[in-house]
Amino acid sequence: MRVLDIYVAGRKSATLTCDNGEYRFEYLPKTPETYAVSIGLPVTEDYSSIRYMMVPPPLQVSFPEGVLLETIYRLTAKPLKLDEDIDILALVGRNMVGRVQMVPSGEPLCLNNAPVIQDAECLLQDPNATRLLVDAVERFAAQTGLSGMFPKAAAEKISAPHGGTLSFSYGDSIVKLETDEYLGVAVIEHACLSICKAAGIPTVESQLSENGEALLIKRFDILEDGSRMGFEDLCGLLGMARTAKYGEDLKNIAQIIDFYIREPEAKKTSLLQFFQTTVMNTALRNGDAHLKNFGMLYEDPTQEPVLAPAYDIVCTTAWLPHDLPALPMNGLQEWPDAKALRDFGKAFCQLDDDAVTQVFSDTLTALSSSNMLLDDLQAKYRDVTELQHLREVVERSKSMLLEDAPLREEMEARAAARLKQAFHNGMLPHPGEGTVTGTVRALVKDANAFAFALVEVEGSAVAVAVSDADRDRLVIGEVATFQVADKSNHCVLVIQTDAATPAVSADAIRFGPAGCKASASTFSADALVGATSSRDDAPTCKNGADCEP
Repeated sequence: MRVLDIYVAGRKSATLTCDNGEYRFEYLPKTPETYAVSIGLPVTEDYSSIRYMMVPPPLQVSFPEGVLLETIYRLTAKPLKLDEDIDILALVGRNMVGRVQMVPSGEPLCLNNAPVIQDAECLLQDPNATRLLVDAVERFAAQTGLSGMFPKAAAEKISAPHGGTLSFSYGDSIVKLETDEYLGVAVIEHACLSICKAAGIPTVESQLSENGEALLIKRFDILEDGSRMGFEDLCGLLGMARTAKYGEDLKNIAQIIDFYIREPEAKKTSLLQFFQTTVMNTALRNGDAHLKNFGMLYEDPTQEPVLAPAYDIVCTTAWLPHDLPALPMNGLQEWPDAKALRDFGKAFCQLDDDAVTQVFSDTLTALSSSNMLLDDLQAKYRDVTELQHLREVVERSKSMLLEDAPLREEMEARAAARLKQAFHNGMLPHPGEGTVTGTVRALVKDANAFAFALVEVEGSAVAVAVSDADRDRLVIGEVATFQVADKSNHCVLVIQTDAATPAVSADAIRFGPAGCKASASTFSADALVGATSSRDDAPTCKNGADCEP
């Protein structure tokens, strides 16, 4: 028989016993409700007569998996006789995500001889950091206690006296390493997390190593004072074993959020965040968004939890070209299109059409603005060819979102309003009498029938005011010629590529949260995309000058 003492926020609160493969969980007498090990295992319930055929799911949250679990077995299975899951928990239980820790009965919670690690941020600057960390994972994998398909190590920022040694005791960060099977994964995950953040999704903080082979993730369950929040993934909340993480549907996650979060505004916020993350997982082709990659946080298990920030967002098709979603969407096993996403948001995330359109718009804007990020990463990490795949995924997902009719209507209405405002403010100079020939890139119309065709002309973008009849005849992507009447308001110049000419760039109609900057040298339909996420009180930029909102 094996027994583990379970600590919650440093207090011994319960025990877990395994006898011939049968598990028993019990709270200690007089354990306060606020020291429950899980919101799914409240102190008020009696568990004395319950027998489990596995570790109770809420206690499997930090059970190692993948490469990490293989490493533990390779290093310790034979000498330590690892016959049951409780034997693994006895090894890693001191270092688990959240407030819960588990140690063999009678052993102290803290070990004085725990190996330590150098400052994690310093390691990221060391060209040999990956070699050091891989060696550390090999030597001390049993003490990491962090689950995941890629090797991870809890990294603690500690003082100088410990600087030359290695540790996997809990700190405020996680270091994630690439493997031979997934070269470039650290760079790709950093890019994906950055795009998520740009879309306004609560997302973990990430920092990439100098050589691009390691990623430092800020732990979201540790507060500034060092105390830990409770964390539970959706496997545990659904009462499912960790091995069943691919066994449900995305709608079940929405239902769990709806069940556990009762306060209306908190529920609305978490369901919106879940939908935002689901849309982005689709857009970035993250095929590993399973139940363990969604979770809830709380400081007190007797109070309502909140949805944890987005984490483990990776474009998996960079290595698995035919990868599919980890979880179906209301039964759909394939990657959903814009219609399926809209239907899911309305049916299961309790969003109206306007809210869904806003999520699509924010996602599209983040995808469209990712070019500079990807350029910078590609320049620094030239061997990471997977970045080109991510670019292609981003472009396809932009097209997918633009198939959504309400989004297109919203984009056209906002862009038309901005162009009309710019025209009346004298922001757009008139090109004079003559003809304009170019490729139609976008068609814009507002409720007042103020219609424009955005036309690419030798690297410049021209906004041509047209009648409804002409607008209906124009086809995006085809060449058209427009007659410009002198002293007419029917044609206005938006961009010129000559840097010496004080013309307004395509970016000047981008009124995003960071303001607008006249930096584009060639026309892109992204100028229209940028205008869609603008605020109604956005400022006017003149003569290509920078402006702040």
